[in-house]
Amino acid sequence: MSDPSAIRVARPPSVRPVLVYDGRCAFCCAWVERWKVQTAGAVDFLPAQDAAALFPEIPPEATARAVQFVATSGDVSCGADAVF
Repeated sequence: MSDPSAIRVARPPSVRPVLVYDGRCAFCCAWVERWKVQTAGAVDFLPAQDAAALFPEIPPEATARAVQFVATSGDVSCGADAVF
């Protein structure tokens, strides 16, 4: 049975997955800087404030609660699942 709360975007990123984070959160921004080094260009990072227009399927309250990972398949993971 599929997860009814699962989010899928209609227009997924075509080249690299995208990690959406709260661009106003100092904690999030600090971790994103660290992850940028660790992922070495394999993942794009986008503040939720900019991602809302690209991924309207992700509700603002979801990005306020946790990071969101948008895979090139269109599947979205959040929180710890997004980080792993």
